[in-house]
Amino acid sequence: MKLQPGRPWPIRHYREKALETDVTCDGCSLEYTVFGVFGFCPDCRQHNSETILKRNLLLTGKQLALAITLSDLDFRRHMVEDALENCVSAFDGFAREACRVRSADSADPSRTGSLSFQNLPRAAARLQELFGVDLEAAVGAADWALAHGSFMKRHLLAHRSGVIDQQYCDATGETSALIGRRVVVEEEQVQRLVDVVEGIGSTLVRLLEAP
Repeated sequence: MKLQPGRPWPIRHYREKALETDVTCDGCSLEYTVFGVFGFCPDCRQHNSETILKRNLLLTGKQLALAITLSDLDFRRHMVEDALENCVSAFDGFAREACRVRSADSADPSRTGSLSFQNLPRAAARLQELFGVDLEAAVGAADWALAHGSFMKRHLLAHRSGVIDQQYCDATGETSALIGRRVVVEEEQVQRLVDVVEGIGSTLVRLLEAP
């Protein structure tokens, strides 16, 4: 039996780097890495949910900045609408995680896993039940109205191809004459929403950590 030398077969390695998220802690400035997205700072133990929210909102801002440079109006509208959806998704993921890691402080930890933040009034009611915090009262009325209306527009984009229905009119107070029309998402509204959502996120973290 003879052994013929040749080129060895390449060994495939599992690359964990693609699953990692690099984070700089807002509390102590430690740079660390977590698998997935969310985690606790290994030094000061601050959770990184708000940091991830800010990072995602920064990307949304960059997406809007790119959108306004486009000459193709249909593509520009698509980019602005996509930025709105990304903003809402970023807040929803952040808020779910912020509540999950504090579930032991809730009235019913088993219910925190089903929390959703894509409908703000409904989410505020659930927060009141589970954590005894009033998110809506802690946010300025104008900011809350802007966020609620924008979140409802995202619902239309995601589930009704942007076509206004009675549910949207009832939730936002808009006239029923708009039913059947396509919702309008303005760039300035989404720009403002990014700032408002960051403020609501900071308020939520503060309320959940209050004694």
